[in-house]
Amino acid sequence: EGGRLRELLTARIHQCRTGVAPVSNLKKNGDRRDACPTTSAIIPLIIGDEAEAVAAAAQLRTQNIFVPAIRYPTVARGAARLRITLTAAHSADDAAKLCTALPVTHHASRITPP
Repeated sequence: EGGRLRELLTARIHQCRTGVAPVSNLKKNGDRRDACPTTSAIIPLIIGDEAEAVAAAAQLRTQNIFVPAIRYPTVARGAARLRITLTAAHSADDAAKLCTALPVTHHASRITPP
């Protein structure tokens, strides 16, 4: 059971990692995966401005996507971010919905991974 859950989680991480990369505007060497260099189930998307991060999280929430805004004092001022937290319970459709919704948030041009 544990091995199957790890495989599911790894698949969701890969799916979101490649799906989030185009939003980041940080493509390197033509490889979108380099723009979001994480193998973690937690993917931070730095926005910077706290109000913009909160607004982006609220906009995602209207689509039933819960991605919290993390801001000061948890992170430094000017380093507010959205925190995507993936689990093995998320389906491929859940991840696809997130990756489709991120680019259309009002603040997508400000999103960058760390």
